[in-house]
Amino acid sequence: MRKVAMLVSATILSIASITSASADQKTIKTVQDLYEACKSASNSVPLLICITYIQWVEDMMQLTGMVANDPHVSAQETRDIGPFAACNLPNTEQIRQAFISWADRSPNYRQSPSGMGVWQTISQKWSCPSKVLPQLPSP
Repeated sequence: MRKVAMLVSATILSIASITSASADQKTIKTVQDLYEACKSASNSVPLLICITYIQWVEDMMQLTGMVANDPHVSAQETRDIGPFAACNLPNTEQIRQAFISWADRSPNYRQSPSGMGVWQTISQKWSCPSKVLPQLPSP
């Protein structure tokens, strides 16, 4: 199961390196790039890229939450993948608005990988409850 934890963590982190090209070939690499795309006019290519990008992170974090809740996954593995898990997520539009608000409040992250911003937003607002992510005894 350790491999599961490592695979899920690596997959979530790899999302940060995904880039998407818009009509003008601008790529989404940083929180700033994604922020600008997410604030674009409705029905625009950049906004569609933003929504798709958020859905990728959202899906992976929900999958991680399901894996963390699997009875075959050890408590240690659950703790390892816990920071990458999300539970009870709202719709993508609500996550997009939360990301924009988070980015407005987090200028120090603007040059971080774009996936970091979505992960921060989701993990701060929709982390899994502690019963899903058990506390390990102190060593």
